[in-house]
Amino acid sequence: MGYKPPSISEDLLGSINSLFNHPKINVVSDRFIGKKFLCELPGGQLYFESALDVDTDGSVYSKQDPFGAKPDRSGVSPTSATDAAGKFLDADKINYFVLPKGGFDTTHHIGLGDVAVVISGTRVAYACFGDRGQNNKLGEGSIALHRALGHETVSGGRLINAAKGGEAINSGVITIVFPGTGNGSGLTNDQCAAIGQKAFQNLKSDAYKYEMDLLARYKTRQILIPDDRDELVAILSEWMQEVLDHTLHEPGTDGDGEDLVNNGVGVDTLLYAPLPTTPMAVAGKRFTPQTKSTVYADLVLGHTASGRWFVKQVRFHLNPVEQAQAVKAEADAAKADLRARLLERARARQ
Repeated sequence: MGYKPPSISEDLLGSINSLFNHPKINVVSDRFIGKKFLCELPGGQLYFESALDVDTDGSVYSKQDPFGAKPDRSGVSPTSATDAAGKFLDADKINYFVLPKGGFDTTHHIGLGDVAVVISGTRVAYACFGDRGQNNKLGEGSIALHRALGHETVSGGRLINAAKGGEAINSGVITIVFPGTGNGSGLTNDQCAAIGQKAFQNLKSDAYKYEMDLLARYKTRQILIPDDRDELVAILSEWMQEVLDHTLHEPGTDGDGEDLVNNGVGVDTLLYAPLPTTPMAVAGKRFTPQTKSTVYADLVLGHTASGRWFVKQVRFHLNPVEQAQAVKAEADAAKADLRARLLERARARQ
């Protein structure tokens, strides 16, 4: 698909990075001001990366905002959601985010009060869906949400850059909305955090399970061990290329097929050292290349905090049946050798 979150925020997303290549992801191509990427994740969560403009509605600063909602009779600009007492949400106190009007929220099964995790750089905040804004713009949050992300938009009782509606975060803000987590009303910041932290952790756990299932498809192959060392290097190099080409791969962390052959089989024993007279060691069992045994090759994968992975080494082992046969053959050979030596000694005494 090609989308990659801001690198500074990747560690916070963890295995969620793997979901951008999930077959059930729904990428939304609709154009919005401020949008970089928008999709529905496989679990129904709405994910988008955008700028983050300032919403002042419900606060005393709305009077300084030429783009804010028109005040009601009390002089307060309204928000789409109200709190449990029926009052508009105060942008200076409540972490809320804004979605486009015109049915955007219902299309994505989001209700007023539903909770989102919002990430800017290395800062994480939780907010509720509190207001609807322009139908062609995506990415807007309350003064309090900006503050929770380490971005202050008020100074000396004045809205910073008021002529433009406030001082925006121009790019790189990730919002993940969890449909069905609200109750139709605005939530307190503590409620948002309690609900949002659990939903975010559940999403990361589900993504991790998916990622582990995905990686399992790349970890093990059956390989017919060739007589020629260079042939094995070629086999491993081709396999490695599949890993290198995968979107979850962490660039610049791997060697190549040659490195795997030289350094990846155990600590003390190389795979071929040399051919063809010296047997090779596979999971502690010895056999010669001439047996043409089929072995399992396991890529040992490392895992980064950002949900990406890399190849650490390759290990080889016989499948259980062949391993048992190899052990029996070795034992039979040892017995035969012992019988031959005993017979030779007996003949020497005669």
